[in-house]
Amino acid sequence: MVNMGTATELLPAVMSAGHKTRIPPSRLVMPLGIGTIVGGMLTLIGATPTIILNEFLTASSLPPFRLLEQTPLVLPLAVLSIVLMVLLRRVILPRGEAEYTDLQGRSSKLIQAYALDHVLHEAVVRQDAPLAGKPWANATCGRVSRFMCWG
Repeated sequence: MVNMGTATELLPAVMSAGHKTRIPPSRLVMPLGIGTIVGGMLTLIGATPTIILNEFLTASSLPPFRLLEQTPLVLPLAVLSIVLMVLLRRVILPRGEAEYTDLQGRSSKLIQAYALDHVLHEAVVRQDAPLAGKPWANATCGRVSRFMCWG
């Protein structure tokens, strides 16, 4: 799950770079995923199974892993994955045109379709308020102030 968080943090930057260079997102997301997975295996804290294994080692009175102890084992895999991604990019990565046309139009259609242009607020009714203890069906806030009341 650590790798997923890293990919999530890097995704907006990758999408922005793809937009500026007119590279389709489908050709950038797979290298991002592979890079975060392989890069996460280089250190102790990058892979959740390694953290769990380290806890078992400690509980068994064995010496725990150091932070970069697995790096010499995983570094050749990281280099190999980069080389394979570069050499096989035409085969592995999907082909397609950049899908950045009319993003503003698509966004406004989604905003209208899902009513995202309306702001949703939540209010807590105090004990001494006129609405306190009344069923929502009897509440007049929807007729007076254009509020919708849910209960």
